[in-house]
Amino acid sequence: MRKASDILGMPVLSLEDGKQIGYIMELLFDLDRRRLHALQLGSGGILDRTRLLVADKLKEIGRDVLVIDGPHQVISGREAGSIREGLHSMEKLKQKTVYTKSGNRLGTVQDIVLSGLDIEALELSEGLLYELFHDPIQVPLSGPVVFGEGIMVGDYLQPGSEGKEELETPPGER
Repeated sequence: MRKASDILGMPVLSLEDGKQIGYIMELLFDLDRRRLHALQLGSGGILDRTRLLVADKLKEIGRDVLVIDGPHQVISGREAGSIREGLHSMEKLKQKTVYTKSGNRLGTVQDIVLSGLDIEALELSEGLLYELFHDPIQVPLSGPVVFGEGIMVGDYLQPGSEGKEELETPPGER
């Protein structure tokens, strides 16, 4: 498993010629499928246009670089715009607050935990002061989840509760 934020900024290399195609500027998620769907590429130029790489086209997500077959897999223009429609950027997801089904606030999305291209969990934060003294909370997305203005998780269980009780105490009050 890896955090989505670890992928941001990584270079993308082509197997075809070994050249760097760009770097990962943004991640785009399909929340209905709970999956990373596309990666937005940047090249560092002032007139950087939108270029996307569909995540299923990745050959490898390595420790240091992402590998694709070749530059022909990069999508731009109108096609890139149509792919972006309906997807949620990492930047927007990090502004969402997560609640339990019983109405308790768990925290704000800080990162997304991936297993391959699938979203396994949301990593939550209660802010910088909280993070100084506590590890971030990882909320698995194995049960029902409602994505809207905030994110509503169905049956979040407190770690170590072995499935017996839903977390009723918000993280900042423990």
